[in-house]
Amino acid sequence: MGRRDRKKSYMRPYVKGAWVPIEDDLLLSNAFRDLQPSAVILLLHLHRIDKMLAWKNGDAYAGEFNLTFTEVEKLGLSRATTMRAFRDLALRGFVDIVVQGGLRSQGRTSSVYRVIERWRSWGGLQALNDLKTLRGCGKTT
Repeated sequence: MGRRDRKKSYMRPYVKGAWVPIEDDLLLSNAFRDLQPSAVILLLHLHRIDKMLAWKNGDAYAGEFNLTFTEVEKLGLSRATTMRAFRDLALRGFVDIVVQGGLRSQGRTSSVYRVIERWRSWGGLQALNDLKTLRGCGKTT
């Protein structure tokens, strides 16, 4: 098997006619409407990866997958924009960062993510500000 064949199948170029299913609940939710455009792009890509791996691996799929900045840069997002988008998605309950990647001991590790549905209980930006105020770690305005 050549190096080219070992690429992650979900990172291959898009197939014409392929689509990502997005539920109406998600599309019409307050949490989704509050997202930055770059976070929406990243969320759609994360849903694509999640659905493809679930379809490919069936019951063996645990819902977790790894993703590197290099892979996300292929979408046209810079590292700084990607970091802001992941923070935005995590705050609003769309994604959990299971393992934080980066330089560790002898080598690099990629972050491991899980698409979640905590966004259903999203209370809006005011609720987020109230939570930060309670924790003493954010602006109150």
